[in-house]
Amino acid sequence: MDAGTAHHLTAQFGHSSQELINLLLTGQATTNIFDNTMTLGGSLQCHGIQSQPSIGYLSQLEALRYCSVGDFYKCPKNPVWVIGSTSHFSVLFGSMQCLKESESDLLLQQCRQAFKSVEGAEENGFIPVTELGSVLTYLDLDLNEGVSTLAASLEMSGAGIILWNDFWKKVSRLKTGATLGNVVVDDEELARQLQAQFNKEQNDTSVHPQTNDGKGVFETYDNNSFQLFHYNGMRGGELASVSITRMNAEDAVGANASLVDASAGISIHHGVSDDLESVIRTKYPSCMFDWGGKQTPSLH
Repeated sequence: MDAGTAHHLTAQFGHSSQELINLLLTGQATTNIFDNTMTLGGSLQCHGIQSQPSIGYLSQLEALRYCSVGDFYKCPKNPVWVIGSTSHFSVLFGSMQCLKESESDLLLQQCRQAFKSVEGAEENGFIPVTELGSVLTYLDLDLNEGVSTLAASLEMSGAGIILWNDFWKKVSRLKTGATLGNVVVDDEELARQLQAQFNKEQNDTSVHPQTNDGKGVFETYDNNSFQLFHYNGMRGGELASVSITRMNAEDAVGANASLVDASAGISIHHGVSDDLESVIRTKYPSCMFDWGGKQTPSLH
């Protein structure tokens, strides 16, 4: 448990603390749900999840933007996640297809980790231009003298900062084979190029060939959809199934992507909360839901 403050396995009114949840799921009573250990000034250390667990964990608090669940919890060895809500726990599970991630998913995860390696980046959504070199080193991108060229194209109006979305759009292309010259071209021209490429790929049913311009290098799947099940024992043993359709791998490179794996929060539609969908989107940010014509089940 983190030092400096009082932590217990049980919280007020006998509720389980995060330390108890982590102990049951990982064998270690750490205090936090992010990955690894974080040092916050001096010798103060905050301990998170230290390795990939067998069972995952998702939290409604992340959908509400109060915390960020790490990749270890989101990508467990088995496709089973305990979901923490404001009142109790429920379970989300499916087949091993749920854990299958495309190369674009892994690239986005890697770029997020590199960007957030700069202190304060996750909270601010930007990094100083001077930190670009270290972030590229984290990603094993060796641009030599090209770092300054890339920095100039990414810097926000002479403010000395680089926004996450601008970083991802260009660096994702560099990581998939694009040349620096192609990456720093006019954004409108790039958008036209990407749209034309996407339209071409939509009309081509064959596997996309690898290219050297950062487009079409990801594998394709015969089916981007899979089934998830949610079990809520506090509602009389309510079991619901949903078909999840994920974003095509090709859509990710150069497209907008959130720095944090979180939805825009909980919203209400016709008196029904979509809180469960918001939590699922912390794991699968770009996806569509099909509940088979039934009402979205509740976390509560």
